[in-house]
Amino acid sequence: MITFHTFSELSLKDAVSLWNKGFEHYLIPITLTVDTFVQRTANEGISLDHSIVAFDEKTPIGFVANAFRTYQGQKIAWNGGTGIIPDYRGKGIGRLLIEQAISLYREQAVHVSTLEALSENERAIRLYENMGYQTKDRLLMFQTTDALLSNAFLPRSNHEDYFTLKKASPAELGFLPIYRNDRAWQTQWESLRSGELVLAYNKHSGEVIGYSLYRSIYNEQGELSTIILYQCEVDPSVSNAANIINEMLTEVYAPHRGACKRMTINLSSTNHLVIEALGRAGFTLQLEQVYMVQHV
Repeated sequence: MITFHTFSELSLKDAVSLWNKGFEHYLIPITLTVDTFVQRTANEGISLDHSIVAFDEKTPIGFVANAFRTYQGQKIAWNGGTGIIPDYRGKGIGRLLIEQAISLYREQAVHVSTLEALSENERAIRLYENMGYQTKDRLLMFQTTDALLSNAFLPRSNHEDYFTLKKASPAELGFLPIYRNDRAWQTQWESLRSGELVLAYNKHSGEVIGYSLYRSIYNEQGELSTIILYQCEVDPSVSNAANIINEMLTEVYAPHRGACKRMTINLSSTNHLVIEALGRAGFTLQLEQVYMVQHV
């Protein structure tokens, strides 16, 4: 008999074991240690009290990890991972879990629920569509490991007369009218509190007209190993958006720092100017996901 409980009812060791078994043989490995499980839970705001675990008798067999945020009065839920242990796949457990999750969202007065799925995982996408989710966007991971030329994001303009770039705390995004809180969950500032933010200011009005949210990762020797871009946006009313984007990408990816892994995670496919600039700089597409939404 299948019953449902929560992650909080499991020991930490059993929760991590279930997570890893749930993603065993997955298209992309998502194996976690206890430390990385705790870190991921904290960073993404995953609620162990509201993350659902399916049991067959006394054996945990699958889960949905849930997180919640409120923005401008709307409560948003995120399915941060649906996993089924290998022996129970193809037996309808995924549908049961999603049904339980949607029921929970309604109990929690959620307005919108979101999730991501690998574009090639057609079986999962069909399940989500059958449960009422619709694809809103494609999410792209670009990458290059080569050193960038100093002019990788040229043509750049002489911007001295109309905008300037400044570093800021990611939390400042929550107060900006141009902030895109409708982007994928892991690209939002709440998931990147320890990340970095570049703001583009109109020199004349003082208004923020663009921003780039990113993170730099250093190895044990203190050397820069990876730069990850999550969001790069410009006020749609601005006429010189391409110039601002080029300047921000130069600031984010720091060509002068030599070779390292430079990438995007869950970059919106609607961000055409950024995608074009990355392509000219030698970035290539590595992975694609679909961003799915359901109005609960």
